[in-house]
Amino acid sequence: MNDFTGFPGIGKATAIPNLFFSAVLPRLESPDALLAFLWVSRLAQAQRGEARCASAAVIWAEPAARASFEAFGGGKAGLDSGLARCLELRALIAIRLRGAGVDEAVYFPNDPVSRRTVTASGAANSACAPKRQSFRWSSRTAPGHFPAL
Repeated sequence: MNDFTGFPGIGKATAIPNLFFSAVLPRLESPDALLAFLWVSRLAQAQRGEARCASAAVIWAEPAARASFEAFGGGKAGLDSGLARCLELRALIAIRLRGAGVDEAVYFPNDPVSRRTVTASGAANSACAPKRQSFRWSSRTAPGHFPAL
């Protein structure tokens, strides 16, 4: 992006809570977790409705996200480890979608709307799931706690 001339005065933006800078950022040890948090936040905020989330596959499919992880975030392995670290720090929360040949985690910024969505997902199919498939949430895994993704 050699022709970058600056940000517009008015434009789309991704909100990052101020608490992130004092409570989470100092605890990040590598760029992969920072990138994971930023990309989940960016992609989740671009969505409408209460279920605003992103899977690792969705993040990796975003060309700019992939390029940033490949440049200095450890590639695909860095994305996976960054998401895991954000879960450990509780900056992100997640649920696992299972069914119709799919078994994947979807990640949410840890905010009140996302917490309500994750809590409610135990009783119904996740609104993050593609409409063409049916998914079941596994109650055996607590939201936000995945030993290995």
